[in-house]
Amino acid sequence: MRLQTLIQALPNATEIVIIGGTVVEQYVPSYQTNDFDVCYNDTPANWQRIIQWLDAFRPVELRAGPGLTVPFPWDHHTPMADYTLATAVGDVDLLRTVQGVGGFQQALTHSIQATLFGRQIPMLDLPALIASKRSAGRQKDLAVLPDLERINQQRQP
Repeated sequence: MRLQTLIQALPNATEIVIIGGTVVEQYVPSYQTNDFDVCYNDTPANWQRIIQWLDAFRPVELRAGPGLTVPFPWDHHTPMADYTLATAVGDVDLLRTVQGVGGFQQALTHSIQATLFGRQIPMLDLPALIASKRSAGRQKDLAVLPDLERINQQRQP
């Protein structure tokens, strides 16, 4: 994952909240993720910014399972939806809702401003990250929960 390249190419005014493993890495440095997950505002203007952002990285949708990609047209006609994409810089998940949190507005409400590679981008706050990982219920999410909950307890007054 070439996260720096992806972040620095993000057009200004693109409305996303970083969710998932990239956020976990901010709290648990030993955690490694292989993708970049975002919740996006599903307005037509924002969708066009996302199309523009990812177009340079030649996205293909991952439908057939890990490592098996299915080509599809990625252009201004691509409909808004949830996508798991393989790109030239790494896998990107585009989601309109976050399990355990809600849609873009709820994710934004439960976010903090993070500085990644010189860019200010909202990312889920720790309680929302914990809620999303618990709600997802996948083994990899459940495995990191004790670390996240311990860090959250340490931050309590």
